[in-house]
Amino acid sequence: MNIKFDTRYKFTAKELDNETSYTYFGARYYDSELSGWLSVDPMSDKYPSTSGYMYCLGNPVILIDPSGLDTIDVNKNDKGIWTITNKQIVEGNDVFRINTGNETKTYTFSDGEYGKRINILNLENNEDYTLGIYHISGAEEGGTGFVITPGGEPSTELGSNKRLPSDIYKLGHGGTKWDQVWVLSGENSGNVSERGIKFHFGYPNPTAWTTGCFVISSGYTKEGDAISFKKDESRQALIDFDTNLGGKTYNYNRSGYTYTFIGVNFDKQNLDHKLILKDGF
Repeated sequence: MNIKFDTRYKFTAKELDNETSYTYFGARYYDSELSGWLSVDPMSDKYPSTSGYMYCLGNPVILIDPSGLDTIDVNKNDKGIWTITNKQIVEGNDVFRINTGNETKTYTFSDGEYGKRINILNLENNEDYTLGIYHISGAEEGGTGFVITPGGEPSTELGSNKRLPSDIYKLGHGGTKWDQVWVLSGENSGNVSERGIKFHFGYPNPTAWTTGCFVISSGYTKEGDAISFKKDESRQALIDFDTNLGGKTYNYNRSGYTYTFIGVNFDKQNLDHKLILKDGF
């Protein structure tokens, strides 16, 4: 039997241009004979203290550059806490690199327009909670953090109080001018709008705040099997989340008192973001 192999993919499994003998990495070309790049990294303006021709900030042992696009590195430390250790923002797909011990898994989010994706990767799941990480593509500040949804198996059934299954969801609002972002329907899950699932803050026990909703924070602590959010971190995470979606804080007067709320003004904001939800466990 004569077996033919595709020999275009050589150095780091990237495609070799046979005409030029250069290797294409998606963002720029590499000359393996010279051991150097032929153009400046398109992200070099974000790291002015380094050479534009450098790879992975000069630290390829710790960092990689899978496609030169949005990349979020998440590590699990010795105490079992997930930490966001690196974030790169460049237009294109969104890549989560999940590091546990010596194992690294990569998850790519590519559906929908760049800057219009809310990506959530669930990191761990038990009967009490599901812990994940979210990232709004293209968001420089305040677009990345942690999210809690109910534990156990997912469901779309009304009244189940379960987390939603992996899917690509349409987002919108629940019928009022000012509102938090609601999950309306999934490509495979159908209409889930009656469940009232939305993004909001919650503390100190975020699992007490969710019957399917996404409770977010920029950080968390863990004592035993219990997850805790800090009030200021969780509330600020929601402000930043809404701001990245075109929202802001607003004042609401009721019974002589003024309350400050957070939300998106759906009279002025045509929300066309998608929620891309995946399980990483």
